[in-house]
Amino acid sequence: MIGLVVTVIVVLDVILLGVWLVRVHGEVNRFREEVNCSWIQLREAIVCRREIMPYLIASISLQEREAVEAIGNACDLASQVAGISEQARAESRLNTALQSLLMVISEHVEFSRDPSFQRICMELKALDERIDFLCALYNKQVAAYNTRMESAPARLLSLFVPLKMAESFNTANGGVREALAQLAINDTSNGSAP
Repeated sequence: MIGLVVTVIVVLDVILLGVWLVRVHGEVNRFREEVNCSWIQLREAIVCRREIMPYLIASISLQEREAVEAIGNACDLASQVAGISEQARAESRLNTALQSLLMVISEHVEFSRDPSFQRICMELKALDERIDFLCALYNKQVAAYNTRMESAPARLLSLFVPLKMAESFNTANGGVREALAQLAINDTSNGSAP
């Protein structure tokens, strides 16, 4: 009789452990899905920003070949990477190339008065702000997911199901915002001059 009671208790404990692990797995999956959704939104904004580059180059008609080639090469490279850390490095290179191009453009006053160039710069600035917001949201969700992964329940779950940590997205802005702000200042000062 005692053996039967012990067996029932062990079976119930195993069932409860299984139910608990299923619940923990569901929570981990929910956190992971939030990270994935945030990455998709961030990636879409990055791609939209990259798609503006040919229009930016077409609106300026500069003969600064090195700057234009750097933008083109950085866009090509960024479109071919797969991982999050590789994407962050590619975006950092694109930001540096874009910042260099914007610095060259700031030396040519005629471009800051061109309506198509102004529109593209406004779109670029809005996309940069959106990317910053989405990047912060993504990194916040990655931190929450990774914290959850370090908890005791997730560690126990990892004995049965392979789990891995999420990568944060950290990229150097390269001075793009500052260059865009400088162009806006130049435009304002040039517009107010007699």
